[in-house]
Amino acid sequence: SLDILNVGNMLNSAWGIYKQSGLANYDNIRPLRFYGVTDDKRPIYQVYANNTEDFQKKSAWVGDLSTSSTLSTNSTWSMLLGLKVNF
Repeated sequence: SLDILNVGNMLNSAWGIYKQSGLANYDNIRPLRFYGVTDDKRPIYQVYANNTEDFQKKSAWVGDLSTSSTLSTNSTWSMLLGLKVNF
């Protein structure tokens, strides 16, 4: 038997790439950041989003070949050859 996984990536290295949304990381979408506490123990928060360009950069898809992110084995093709022997 022959099993081939991710045939698209076997045909072209730009196909079958595993991508993940940058919004999957909680740090990219939280609106406030904990800044510290006051003398009377009240929390101080700061708005986390600096500008829209920063948010757009953090929310981009990661795992693309054009980025410098590390690709995992999810983005590679693999082949399994099986042999059945009867006695």
